[in-house]
Amino acid sequence: MCKDMYKVLKRMAVCLSVMLLWAGTAGFMRLDSQVSIGEDGAVSLESKMMVLKKFKKNLDALQAKLKKQNTNIVFEPVREGEYRGYVMRTGAATYFSSIDGFIASYNGTAHSSKSEGLFSETYTIYVIFPHNEQLRKEMLKDPLVRKYPPQYKLRIDLPCAADSHNADKSMNDGKSLSWDLSPAMLGKMREVKVVFTLWNKQLITIIACIGVALVLVLFSLLIAVLRSGGSPAAEPAPVLDQSFIDSQFKTMTGRERYGSGGPNTRY
Repeated sequence: MCKDMYKVLKRMAVCLSVMLLWAGTAGFMRLDSQVSIGEDGAVSLESKMMVLKKFKKNLDALQAKLKKQNTNIVFEPVREGEYRGYVMRTGAATYFSSIDGFIASYNGTAHSSKSEGLFSETYTIYVIFPHNEQLRKEMLKDPLVRKYPPQYKLRIDLPCAADSHNADKSMNDGKSLSWDLSPAMLGKMREVKVVFTLWNKQLITIIACIGVALVLVLFSLLIAVLRSGGSPAAEPAPVLDQSFIDSQFKTMTGRERYGSGGPNTRY
C-alpha cells in the first residue's frame, strides 16, 4: 500500500473543487472527470473539459497555464458538435502536487483521511460543493445556461468495493462510483463521500504461510510422539542353561528317594 496515498487523495479532493472554479472562469459547460485508484496506491486523473466554441480561448489559456505548471500533463484535443475542449490525463504524483496552494483555502470543503489497522488501511474522501445562491441566480439569468445546461460528471474507480458512499450510481460490484455534480455548477450544494479499505495482502499471506508451517510442524511432532509412545514389547522368556536343569533334576530325584530329610534320615 502507498504510504502517502491519503495525501494524494486529499490533493485530488481539492482538485475536484478547484475544477468547478475553473469551469466558471473558463466558461466550461461540460466537465467529465474520472479518478482511478490502484491497489498499489497509484492515483490517476482523466478529465474531459468541453466549452462552446465562443469560450475556446478561455479554455486554451487555462490549458497553457496547467501545461506550464507541469509538463507531465497530457492534453488531447476533442470536439463534439458545438463543443471544443481537451482530455487531460495525468498521474496524481505529478499533477495533484501542483494544487498544493489551494489546499488551505479548500481544507473545510475537500479532504481525505486515513485510519490504520493491523492488516488494513481505511481511507475517506470527502468533497462538498456548498450552496451559492448568488451564483445560482446569475447562472439562471444567462440564456446560454438555459439553452446549454452545464454538466459535471464524476466517476471514481476503486481497487475494492466501497465500505460506504453517497454516489448516484454504483457499478462493478461497488468498485466504480459515479456522481452527477451538474447542480453544483448552478450553485446547489452537492457532496461526494467515499470510504474504502485496502487490505495488506502481502502481510496476510506471510502470516498465513507461517501459520500453516507451524501446524505442519506440530502435526509432525504429534505423529512422532504417538509412534514412540505405543504399548511396550513383551520381554523374551529367559533361556535356562542345560547344566542348571540337570542339577535341579538330580536334586528333585534325591528328595523323592530319601524323603525330605536326605539319605541319612531314619524312619
